[in-house]
Amino acid sequence: MNKQPPKYPLRFFRWYCHPDYVEDLEGDLLERFERRIDDTTFWLAKWGFTKDTLKLFRPGIIRPLGITQFINNNAMITNYLKVGWRNLIKNKGYSALNIGGLALGVTVAMLIGLWIIDELSFDKHYKNYNRMAAVLQHNIMNGEKDTWSSQSYQLGKALKTNYSNYFEHIVTSSFPGEAILALNERKFTIRGSYLDEQGPKFFGLKMLAGVQDDFDNATTILISASTAEKFFGKDKALGEVLKIDNNRELRVAGVYEDTPATDSFNGELDFIAPLDILTGGGTDLYSGGGTYMGWGNNWLQVFVTLADNVTVEQASSAIKDVKAKNIDPTDFGAKFSPELFVYPLSKWRLYSDFEN
Repeated sequence: MNKQPPKYPLRFFRWYCHPDYVEDLEGDLLERFERRIDDTTFWLAKWGFTKDTLKLFRPGIIRPLGITQFINNNAMITNYLKVGWRNLIKNKGYSALNIGGLALGVTVAMLIGLWIIDELSFDKHYKNYNRMAAVLQHNIMNGEKDTWSSQSYQLGKALKTNYSNYFEHIVTSSFPGEAILALNERKFTIRGSYLDEQGPKFFGLKMLAGVQDDFDNATTILISASTAEKFFGKDKALGEVLKIDNNRELRVAGVYEDTPATDSFNGELDFIAPLDILTGGGTDLYSGGGTYMGWGNNWLQVFVTLADNVTVEQASSAIKDVKAKNIDPTDFGAKFSPELFVYPLSKWRLYSDFEN
């Protein structure tokens, strides 16, 4: 019968033994194993073989575990550092030029990276960021194409009446401007906008006091936290009355959190006043005989929030001819052909210029 040594002790020996010694030592172990088989029982021979493999597990025979290599690498790296340092000291001018250039390059790269991150982060805080948009218009006049963000008062009304299934919110807004707000003898020039009743919901204002729904007529005003601080300090602002442009008294219906620095409306919404103050509720009160209320007068903006499952392309296709169907093509003294389209908030910051 072919009697083999125990396989696990043999495997263990082959694993730990230095490659240079494996062949010789393994031959000795097998020779002693065979002699034991002749002199004693097979079981005792196996036990003797196991003891022999364990006895050989000692320094000088064990294979390197990488420590020596690590020590050598460490010494080599230390030597490189010493040589490098000596070269730096020896060539100070050249070293300063290289190190300064590297530092400048890294600094510029970091600044560019931070700038890119800042630009790409604009408006991302809005809950409906992917559905918010403005209604713009391409105009072809005498063969030349131009793009406007200004719209007529009638457009917002027409969209609400005939295209509400495409939009969750439709907001008619003035362009941001300055107004004088006054509380008794205290007056400040504040920058803000005049919005219709859906304006606060479109912007998703974070209310610190009051509720958005109280902004529903021409007698109320919403103000930012910084504006409230100017007029009222730590006191409550709700219910207080501010006079706007020394013309109309408005009750403070709410105070909202200031827009962040990465907001396209930052610094433009320190107050929100009712659009009816400018339009007279859609009458001819401020219209100059109806001129400002007509389809041909572009002095306002229109913002929208797309309805669920409605794309920018679908909404643009649906409304593109709304203005063309209602305007007199000779209103501007020349052939005029407007085409409306929906422009998403995600493009306002980096893709806001239109040419030809």
